[in-house]
Amino acid sequence: MTLSTPPGRCAMWAPYCVTLADWFHVLKPMPRALLEHGGSENPVDEVRLDNTLQQDQENWVRAESVVELLGQTGFPSDRVTLKFGHEDDIAHTILIEAGFG
Repeated sequence: MTLSTPPGRCAMWAPYCVTLADWFHVLKPMPRALLEHGGSENPVDEVRLDNTLQQDQENWVRAESVVELLGQTGFPSDRVTLKFGHEDDIAHTILIEAGFG
């Protein structure tokens, strides 16, 4: 976490104090059942399966994510940027994100 103003000075400069936090939360691997569905020869069923799988994936990420936990503490969720992706080299991804600061 990065603080833009030393904590002791925030009280003195309260109206102008901005605290910035950069969090990088690496989720555990998504369960295999959520990576793909069995497919269907019927195009209508295929679309339904795709939509259901996408919703299930989003629900899993939301359940695993720290965003809701932060919201429960009073942290404004509109100040959180959530990025989705899958990287094989997590350390490299963390370094790249840190560079964006």
